[in-house]
Amino acid sequence: LRAMSRGPVLVPVTISARDDFAAHVSRRSLLFGMYFGFLTIMAIFNLFLFATLRDLAFVYYAGYLVCFIVSVLHLEGYAHQLLRHSPETNNLGFVWFGMQGYGWAVLFAASYLNLKHTLPRLNRMLTGLGLAIFIWCAAAPFVPYTMFQKLSQVAALIAVVAMMGAASHDAWHGNRSARIFLLAWVVLIVATIGLILSFNAIIRNMLLAKYSVLIGSTIEVVLIAVGLADRMRILQREKEDQQRESLERQRALTIAYARFVPPQLLDNLGRTEITQVQLGDVVKKEMTVLFSDIRGFTSLSEQMTPEENFQFLNAILRRVGPVIRQHGGFIDKYIGDAIMALFSGDPGEAIRAAVAMRGLLAIYNERRGLEGFQPIQIGMGINTGDLMLGMIGEPERLEGTVISDAVNLASRLEGLNKFYGTTILVSEQTLFRIGNPAEFCESNHRSCARARQ
Repeated sequence: LRAMSRGPVLVPVTISARDDFAAHVSRRSLLFGMYFGFLTIMAIFNLFLFATLRDLAFVYYAGYLVCFIVSVLHLEGYAHQLLRHSPETNNLGFVWFGMQGYGWAVLFAASYLNLKHTLPRLNRMLTGLGLAIFIWCAAAPFVPYTMFQKLSQVAALIAVVAMMGAASHDAWHGNRSARIFLLAWVVLIVATIGLILSFNAIIRNMLLAKYSVLIGSTIEVVLIAVGLADRMRILQREKEDQQRESLERQRALTIAYARFVPPQLLDNLGRTEITQVQLGDVVKKEMTVLFSDIRGFTSLSEQMTPEENFQFLNAILRRVGPVIRQHGGFIDKYIGDAIMALFSGDPGEAIRAAVAMRGLLAIYNERRGLEGFQPIQIGMGINTGDLMLGMIGEPERLEGTVISDAVNLASRLEGLNKFYGTTILVSEQTLFRIGNPAEFCESNHRSCARARQ
């Protein structure tokens, strides 16, 4: 037996009987077959996860596993047996694929630890280091083996220090996935140190040289798998949180839209979402229109500041809006101090809303009187008829509105309150559609008898 090397060399020689040797080879092949099979399954599984989740971390880890498998194949001599290449090529393949694995490993570490957002400078350093390792591997055929091996060990050491530093930083800040990553690489580093010490004849333990990386890498892969599962759980939780936040924003946006575009308007147009509304959407319906206006608002507003004007109007409208909704109507638009409300059901509901608004106004005036302010008066006109309800405007600015003579008549009835000194005027079109007009009569009005008839 003759062995020659330019450095330390391990020459394990065992003398055994034929049957014992065959049994040993069989056990060894079975052991490594299970080992390579496990790593291959993990690599394929990570590619499957990438296809599902579109996370590059899984691609980087699959690349690391493939290079690690091929490197160990060269280390254990299986690549030489299968490919029948020279011992020199086998030795170079072990280092070359090992360095490729480190290149994928640093890219995986940067992605797995999310350094792009937490430590962008370190992320750029690790990414640059990974690319430099790939370039260095491409130069391997043109570099003497000894130089390539030594410089590769230096590059691997730099890569490990960088990865461990990043993982330690994240682990210190409570990142559980980083702690798992750190533990996995500590195990593999300890195993690799044992292999290097054996290769350099510092530790003369053949079992350590044979199986340290085997055991260490298996533990590392299992721990990384646990870390990836934890990462997937975190990503899933973040995704669920984002979906929940998106739903909350959508719900808030829907509520906000409802403050500008009444849901009843969408219902009447046959739409369920504001995004479905198009310019020109229109529907013909019989509805009851209620106009309400504050008497003498111009003279009142001249006595108030702009801020007080808004506060005054909002104080009135804050009381009016709920009453209209309680009676099945909705406010179509505000016209300065006036409002236009629509009722699509029983016209009597519009009258009930008007009566309730007048009652609230009386209470409001009592409070204004106690504070030394003049009472306010309102006029309301109600009419029922066919109208066109739809969207007008232009593509960049839409508004829901109604168009009909019935709308104009309701507005004119509201204005006639000034002439008759009344608060509420109802058209005959509305009156004839009420089941019991006497419900709205006051006993001291002469109109009650006619209404009962």
